[in-house]
This record gives sequence, C-alpha cells and structure tokens, in this order.
Amino acid sequence: MYETLQQILSYLRSMWRYRWYALLVSWIIVVVGWYKVYQMPDIYSVNAKININTESILRPLLRGLTIEPNLSQRMLLITKTLLSRPNMENLAKMSDLDLQVKNPEQFEKLVTGLHNDIQLNNSRTSENVYTITYSNKNPRLAKEIVQNLLNIFMESTLGQSRENSDTAQKFLQQQLNEYEKLVKISEEKLKNFKREKAAYMPTIGSGYFTSLQNIRQQKNEAKLLLNEARNRRDELKRQIVGEEPVFGFGSAETSSGAGVRQHHNDAKIKALEEEIDTLLLQYTELHPKVRTLKESLNRLIEEKEKSLRENPQIVARRPELERNPVYQQLKVSLAEAEAQVAVLTARVKEYSKREYKLKKMVDTLPEVEAELKRLNREYELNLSKYDEFRKRNETAKLSEEVEEAGDGIKIKVLEPPRLPREPSGPNRALLNSGVFLFGLVAGLGVAFLMAQLRPVVYDQRTLRKITGLPVFGEVSNVMTDEFIHKKKMEYLGFIVSIVVLIAAFGSIMYIEQYGL
Repeated sequence: MYETLQQILSYLRSMWRYRWYALLVSWIIVVVGWYKVYQMPDIYSVNAKININTESILRPLLRGLTIEPNLSQRMLLITKTLLSRPNMENLAKMSDLDLQVKNPEQFEKLVTGLHNDIQLNNSRTSENVYTITYSNKNPRLAKEIVQNLLNIFMESTLGQSRENSDTAQKFLQQQLNEYEKLVKISEEKLKNFKREKAAYMPTIGSGYFTSLQNIRQQKNEAKLLLNEARNRRDELKRQIVGEEPVFGFGSAETSSGAGVRQHHNDAKIKALEEEIDTLLLQYTELHPKVRTLKESLNRLIEEKEKSLRENPQIVARRPELERNPVYQQLKVSLAEAEAQVAVLTARVKEYSKREYKLKKMVDTLPEVEAELKRLNREYELNLSKYDEFRKRNETAKLSEEVEEAGDGIKIKVLEPPRLPREPSGPNRALLNSGVFLFGLVAGLGVAFLMAQLRPVVYDQRTLRKITGLPVFGEVSNVMTDEFIHKKKMEYLGFIVSIVVLIAAFGSIMYIEQYGL
C-alpha cells in the first residue's frame, strides 16, 4: 500500500511540472467545445399520440354473417410498415422536402434521414397507444412532417382495409360472372339435349329395363282385357242370333245371317261414334286411338252399305225388329262390346309399338342416359359453385358496409401535433458539462504523457530503483526570496486560471439554465 501511494505521488509530481501545458490544453478544448456547442442549432421535437381500438360492438352480433378479419394482426403489420421506404418517399413529397434536393443521391439521403429521425413507439401502459416523434431545427417543418405521417398512417389503415375488400369483391364478382355464364351454357346444353332426345326422356327417368318391363306388363294386361272383351262380344252375338227367330221374320238363314249382322253393325257404328266423340274431347284427330277407331268406323259403314245393297228385305223388317226390347238391349250391349274390343286392340298395338321401340333403343338409350347424367352433373356443379360465390359475394358486401360504417379499426388522436415553443435540444448544459470534464481529463492526460516521455527523479527511492545502486546522500535545494516570490506568483496565476475556468463553466451553466 505504501509503495502504491509513493508511486502515485511520484506521478503527481511529474505531472505538476507540466501543469501549464495541461491547463493550456484544457482551456483550448473547453473554449473550442463550448463554442461548438453554442453554434449547434436548436432542435424542436414534435409528438403525436394516437389510440388504436380494434374492439367492436357489432362484431359479436354479425358473427357468421360477415368476414372477421384479424384486426390486431393487420394493425401490427401497418405499424411495422409505416416507416417503410414508399411511405418515407410519400412523406418527403407531401412535405415538399423533395424540392430541396437536386440529384438522386440527395433524395436517398433525405429519405434515409427521415427514416432514422422518425420514431414510432408503443406505450408501456397500453398496447393500443402509439407515439410518433420527429425532431428538426425548423419547428413548423417538424409539426408538418408529424401531421403528414399521421395522415399517412390513418389513410393506410383505412385504405388497406378498403383495398383488400375491393380486391376480394372484384375477384368474387369475376368468379360469379364466370359461373353465371357456365350455368347458362349448361342450361342451354341440357335444354337442347332434352329437345333432341325428347323421345327417350320418359324412358330415361325410370331406367331402360324398368320401362321395358312396365311396357310388357301393360301390354299383357291389355291383351287379357282384350280377350275378355272378345269373349263377351262373341257371347252377345250368340244371344242375338238366338233371339231373332222368336219373332218369325222370314227364314232362319235370313234372321241369323244378314239381318243380325246389319243390326250388329248399327250398334257398333253408334258405339264407335260415341267413343270417338269422347276421345276427341281429350286428343286430336291424329291420335293413334282416334285414327284406329275411325278406320274401324269406316269399315263398319262400308259393310252396312254393302249389306243393305245385297239384302233390301232387311230394311223392311227393321222397324218391327227394332221394337223388341230384348233385342234392343242385346244390340246396345253388343255395340259396347265391339267398341271395347276396338279400344283394347288399339291399346295392344300401341304397347307393342312402344315395346318394339324400346328394344331398338337397347344400344342408344344407355348412351343417352349417361350423357343426360353427365349434363345434369355439370349443371349442378356449376350451379352449386354459382350459389356459393353468390353467398360469399353478399358476405363480402356486408363486410365492406361494416368497414365503411367505421366498425373495424378505429383510430383516435389523443394528442395532435402542436407547434413547439421551446426547443427540445440540444441539451447544452449536459454538453457543456461534458466538454468541461473532457477538457480537464485531456489536460491531465497531456501532463501525464509528457511526464512519462520526460521523466524526472525526485527522491532517493526512485533513484535507487532506477540505478540499482546505493545512495549515500542528497543535496538540498536552497531557494532565494526572489525565487520564492516568483514561484508564488506562478502558483497564483495557475490558481487564478483554474478559478476563471471554473467560473466560466458556472456562468455558461447559469446562462443555459436561466438565460441572459
């Protein structure tokens, strides 16, 4: 410990020899430093504080009806991209700073400077409160830049939401129009196909083999009814043949021959005419049943006329025979039976034609059925996609209306930017204090450096340590009065210089604190 203390005292003695150099260096540094600090321009800082609220009252009510964007994530992205280069370039143009530059290098430096000088900080107490800070030597320019940046922030927040919504709506509307065209094309194809294959449509609905089986079953039923009608007709004929001789109208051959046939034909003609009139109420004259019955009616009329030409005596007997009630009843029943036979015959022919057509379609019908199913699938797929895009488009429109109503991200300016009256920097008191301390340290450093470059021995211990030889004695320094007076004046001047330096520092600090 003693050795260390002695070493320190030795350093101080050595440095004391160069005290004036140290004082001169300190003065130079302090004066130059204080002058530089004085020349530094005032810096004005402008702040703006905003609150971003992503909570919504309508959102729980409209859940499932509108698209729910991640507003917190969107807000985080906007704040991170606020100081991006495109925004800084836009800010420079809005503030007319680009008019001061003359080449791309200066503009690049301007944009970089804006990016470095602008600060966007999140409040420690609330995550939804942000502070925008910018400092400049021109207070009006600082306020203008903060205000413009605030406008960019709000426009980007609302604009991005509208842009995303417009982009989504344009895409949905485009897809909706395309699928609407596809639905119309599918409908047209299906309509044309059904029109071209109209003959196959009733069969396709239930399947080919099912339709064929149904036609065969219906034909068999019609044949059974036809046989029953024929048996009934034949029985009525036999009864009529057995009824005529009772009345004694001529010979048995005549009664059972031409006369019976004539009465039988009259009944059939009447029954067919009634049946034709009934069918014409439902069908046209080109209907197969109507045409078949008319052909039968024409044949009966021809047979009647031929019979009358060959047997004129029948006309003379008819009035008496017609007055027989039993005969009349049998004749009416026979006519109905003949009409029923004709109808069932036509029905059997129609079923046979249908069966024949179905048998001919055994190769064509499956292809038609497969093509119809394919067209139906295509139509249903396009229709389902169209309905889906239509619903999504309505959802997007409702979401946009909610955004336009201001229910999304709400920005509230808590503290608008104001024109500062007092500069926020530089902190001249701190800088002057730093210059003063640096000057003192620099002066001590110079004295220490010179003492190390030009060392001096002040005591026996140091001499013994340097030479390694024993020291037998030392010669005292005898100072005269003149020398002592000179040293006193020198010390006084040194102290005065230090006091003046400290006083100058105090004066400067007072001026910075309270002004002139």
